This record gives sequence, C-alpha cells and structure tokens, in this order.
Amino acid sequence: MFERAVSKFDQIKWNERYSLLKGSLVEPPAWLETFRPWLLPDGLGLDVASGNGRIALWLASSGLNVTAIDISAIGLKAATLNAEKRGFTLETVVADLDEMALPPGEFDVITCFHYWQADLFKLICHQIKPGGIFLAEIFTKLNLTRHEHPTEKYLAETGELKRVCDSLEIIFYEEGWLSENASARIVAKKTNFS
Repeated sequence: MFERAVSKFDQIKWNERYSLLKGSLVEPPAWLETFRPWLLPDGLGLDVASGNGRIALWLASSGLNVTAIDISAIGLKAATLNAEKRGFTLETVVADLDEMALPPGEFDVITCFHYWQADLFKLICHQIKPGGIFLAEIFTKLNLTRHEHPTEKYLAETGELKRVCDSLEIIFYEEGWLSENASARIVAKKTNFS
C-alpha cells in the first residue's frame, strides 16, 4: 500500500466509518452491469475515492489490473482483503484527493463514485487512454433538499458532471432522483486518439 500526505481530519472520519463496517462490502450499483462489455480485459483500471473497494472489485472481476485510491487506509485494507478472498489483486494508494493529482499514467477505465471535485474530474478526462471509458455516479446539490450529507462542497450543480466531461463522448447519462438520492450518472468514452 502506497501512502501520500492526507488530511488527518478526513482520514480519521473515513477510517472510523470503514472500521464500523468491519470489512463488509456493499454490492456495486446494478446499472453498471449493462456496461461490463465495454471493459477491456487485462486493461488498466483506476477507482478514484475507492472506499472499501466495491467498484474496484467489480473492475477486477472483469479482468482489469486495478489501482484503488482513497483517503482511508482502513477502507483500502478492507478492499485488499475482499480482493484476496475473490482471487484478485489490487494496488492501493492512500491519498487525499483534495491535495494531490491522480497516479501517473493513462488508464483504460476510470471510475469515481460518490465523490465530486470538478477539477479532479477534468484530470480524469485527460488520463483516460484513447478508446477508454469513464464511469461515475455523483450526488447533486438537489440532494440537500432531503439529506444533510454529503455537504455542498462534494455536490455537483445540475448538469455539471456532463459539462465537465464534455471532452468525452457521452454513451449514457442520467440525472435526478435515482434511488434514494439526487444523483448524476455518466458513462463516457475518450474518442480522440491524438
């Protein structure tokens, strides 16, 4: 496990949260299965804000070599243990995404679920290999009309996810009250090969 400088407050908060889960794993969203055929077996995957690895494990189950990045060492340890139980290997990076760039290199698939930072998403769009895809689900500010969390800092404006990803070809996009939360979902492909 590789560690970079992290915000101690955020790290403590998320480590406590994942400690309470005791390594239990929530299944990835069902809507992702529709897009499994788009994943390149043996490609490189990056799961941003991975938490305890539910999306990273979904990527690994498709044959990708996956790097999971998150602020919580405890969450990533649970991800590693869950991967080992399933016969997968994950590379993990403990890092504060508010303070750092993504790991170097280009990826065939990048995912980011329930973490919003517009500047980070712009970087993501540049680090996808030509022909690669980006899958994300984030909460929008409309969510605050029913829920206190996440705070406004981590919520996108209406349509903002689509605008930030405008350099990619949008394959799928939906936004609104999805399940219990106001969210936006996107699957997009990098088509420029320059």
